[in-house]
Amino acid sequence: MRRSVSSEEKTLDLIYGAAIEPSLWVDVMQQLVSLIGGEGAVLMRTDIVDGKGAATIANGDNAAVETYFSYYCGINPFQLVPDPLSYVSEWTPKVLLDEHWLPRADFERSEYYNDFLRPQSAEWGLAIRLCLRGFDLATISIGRGYKYGRFEKPDIAAMERLQPHLIRAYALSERFVSLHGLNTGLVTALDECPSAMFLLREDGVILHANVTAQYLLTCGDALFATGGRLRATEERVAEALATLISRAAAVDWQQRSAGSLALRARGRRLPLTVTAAPLRLERASVFARGSAVLVCVTDPVAEATADVKLAELFALTAAESRLAVALQEGLTLRDASLRHGISINTARVQLSNIFAKTKTHRQADLVRLMMSQGATEPAGLSLR
Repeated sequence: MRRSVSSEEKTLDLIYGAAIEPSLWVDVMQQLVSLIGGEGAVLMRTDIVDGKGAATIANGDNAAVETYFSYYCGINPFQLVPDPLSYVSEWTPKVLLDEHWLPRADFERSEYYNDFLRPQSAEWGLAIRLCLRGFDLATISIGRGYKYGRFEKPDIAAMERLQPHLIRAYALSERFVSLHGLNTGLVTALDECPSAMFLLREDGVILHANVTAQYLLTCGDALFATGGRLRATEERVAEALATLISRAAAVDWQQRSAGSLALRARGRRLPLTVTAAPLRLERASVFARGSAVLVCVTDPVAEATADVKLAELFALTAAESRLAVALQEGLTLRDASLRHGISINTARVQLSNIFAKTKTHRQADLVRLMMSQGATEPAGLSLR
């Protein structure tokens, strides 16, 4: 199936819109289905132990959701895992096909395939992993009938390009669910996001920058602010960044579009990825009126050596370093313990040791110390 980069960039409008307006996740899934072809899609959050959870479906029968959780969630071979702790410790965000998880012959013999998926023309499946919090797994799954055939490498590659944006938007969306006031909700959600996030006015003026974004501006090797506006340090890409922002902030909403660019900077082995997407603030009511632009900056080599730096700077053990990095990413102590396959009591002992070695007393103080000392850059950024 042919697809263009521009069609994928337009999909970013919906993806980041869904971060604020959860109802748009249905539109996001419909757009993903149209990009690679399929019968339908489902955004699902489930417990990997018992399969229970919640789901939102696109291009399908909503009754199927109730049917699934009333019985089939308990026999879905792609959701249940025999060893949850090992699964959590080894889990990584990937785009997977059914055959990556289970041999096709075994899958086609299963009750789940024959009695649940086939009647819905979902003989072939592709799953986009979004998040794992404790034992709760979030994925977007796209199903295909035989008329489309199995998913091929170009289909996987297209979803892999969009996956980082889906992950960030889903994380922001989940934070909004737990927030009570929309007047400060967007700012709070951006502040809790580990990636560098800028909220800009339509003319490029920075309305808000989270701590990671502020850190990036302070470094000045890739982006800086002048006159309150976000600028690229490298002259030859400064115009491209300005164009990216202006397109996302067009007065006519129908003309607004998202996009990305690569941004090279001094001392960085690989370029940063800068993505700008329009936001409908009239529903969020965060900063009075007018259009706004969400700019996200990520580094492909981020966190690659964070635990090594921590060990060197603060004489932490490897296990203590891994725990500190997880806490800096925003995980709770319990979620961090699940990720690394240790008990919560062991995690508490490790955290106590970390506090003693770093002379801190709270997790917030620990994160600030790590960032100020360069022990770990804010998640999503690397200073190499």
